[in-house]
Amino acid sequence: MKTAESPTPTSDSTSIETYVAVQPDGTRALDFPAIRETRPITWSAALEAIVTIEHGGRPDLFVVTLDDSHPANCSLAQQPAGDYAGWCSCGDFTETGVCSHLCALRQRATLNGVAIPSRKP
Repeated sequence: MKTAESPTPTSDSTSIETYVAVQPDGTRALDFPAIRETRPITWSAALEAIVTIEHGGRPDLFVVTLDDSHPANCSLAQQPAGDYAGWCSCGDFTETGVCSHLCALRQRATLNGVAIPSRKP
């Protein structure tokens, strides 16, 4: 079974810590382990998709495309307590507060494909 929430780092590379002070209005707390359990279709869709991620104008901003669909603008940052806060321009996020775009960002970050910044306390 594929999973992207492995606690084991996949790289020995070091990175510069990046921080953001604010995120877009409408940003919500995201508990990715709970999302994986309670929203397995959303989590799996992100895990199995062909994902393209481009960085935006700030460290927390990304343009995420899943399986050649319309791109979504996203923001994702890790909170001081270790949890995450995110926002997405897609309809699924607007309706439910969870979407495959943000799940894909978190999965790729776990696999060292994307650097997610920390939010300043």
